[in-house]
Amino acid sequence: MGFTRDIAQFAIGTSGDEISKPALAVMALSLMDWFAVAIAGTDEPASRIVSQVIREEGGAAQSSILGSSAKYPVRAAALVNGVASHALDYDDTHFAYVGHPSAVVVPAALALAERHDCTGQEFLDAALIGAESACFIGTWLGRRHYQAGFHQTATAGCFGATLACARLCELDLEQTQHALGIASTRAAGLKSQFGTMGKPYNAGTAAASAVESALLAGQGFTSTDNALECGQGFSATHAGEEHPLGDLMERFRNNCLFESVQHKFHSCCHGIHASLEALVQVMEDRRLDHEAIKRISVSVNPRWMKVCDIKQPKTGLEAKFSYRFAIAMLVSGIDTAAPASFVDEMCQSMELCSLADRVEVEPDAEHSDTAATVTVETHCGSIHNQYHDLENLPDLATRTRKVRAKAGSLIGETTVQQIWDSIQALPHTSIDRFMQGANCS
Repeated sequence: MGFTRDIAQFAIGTSGDEISKPALAVMALSLMDWFAVAIAGTDEPASRIVSQVIREEGGAAQSSILGSSAKYPVRAAALVNGVASHALDYDDTHFAYVGHPSAVVVPAALALAERHDCTGQEFLDAALIGAESACFIGTWLGRRHYQAGFHQTATAGCFGATLACARLCELDLEQTQHALGIASTRAAGLKSQFGTMGKPYNAGTAAASAVESALLAGQGFTSTDNALECGQGFSATHAGEEHPLGDLMERFRNNCLFESVQHKFHSCCHGIHASLEALVQVMEDRRLDHEAIKRISVSVNPRWMKVCDIKQPKTGLEAKFSYRFAIAMLVSGIDTAAPASFVDEMCQSMELCSLADRVEVEPDAEHSDTAATVTVETHCGSIHNQYHDLENLPDLATRTRKVRAKAGSLIGETTVQQIWDSIQALPHTSIDRFMQGANCS
């Protein structure tokens, strides 16, 4: 058996009884986070442009678009909602493959589940399996794939979303392998798009491609059945390392990767978050303000230097990928949790630019992807070091409280409660009814 067959078998062969309640609880929390960032993201320019094109095009009334009472073709809904959910770059991240699983898997699975009138439990199971599969595939492809310039959210994410859709379409093993083969020639996304509208578009096109791949395979469309690992297949042509993963079902039972998904609490690239958290601790413990700080040094894993180390951002989007600027914002008292803080005008602030000039970012291979060390030197000569690792997750109750607070700040407490109530009832209702309650248009 090859990897394509193995991952296909895992996705469609795992029964609902084999999915743990803790894993589903984390999926429900990520769904809440997804709705909050996607609804807030519908007002972003990238979302408005894509949505306008889709609305003008029209088509079959199959699936919902956030913020609209009308329905659109299933692929169009996956595209628009995918772009919206990644437009703020505030959605969840998994560091097993440095990708945003929910931004691609949820819009694809939600659109297809609504079209097929699936139950809420079928959707939740498929979304979790799809997200787990994205983590598996991203881990299998390895860091070399990411370092070569490929946006794992859109590549591994497309495959994970395809498997979620294959499960919802009740494809057999052969059809699911063909669906992955179709997706392999569609999956794409470049890190060069970071800091532009192209980054959320990567997520949207990945979701739409996943829906299309599953639908085509379900109608008998054929493709390479070992497309992930074959010669001139996806891995071979996209710098894949093909790390052996062993028995996927056994791995899932013993350690569901998606349970350790990270939710963002700063509205910028997740690679910056460990340094921001470390800096917050230093400033609170030492009661420092920006006037006391002479220099700040940040040590991070070298791979982040090509992701979020834009030295002189010119736009709000670029500022989300700038260690120096995000740190300068936090030091000056600007709320880095608020998407509205990352606007073009901030990049013209002489005070922020001066603060950013005091920040040095250094690569250190001893740091994991999730960790950073911040050293703050004051004008009076004192030096303060702080290490922070995002991998040290709090318990689910604390995570839930923080995600709900974040969601409330984005879309309001009343809307958050309405969506949370709908999510809690989701296992016992249809997707159509769920969307009526959760889609606050």
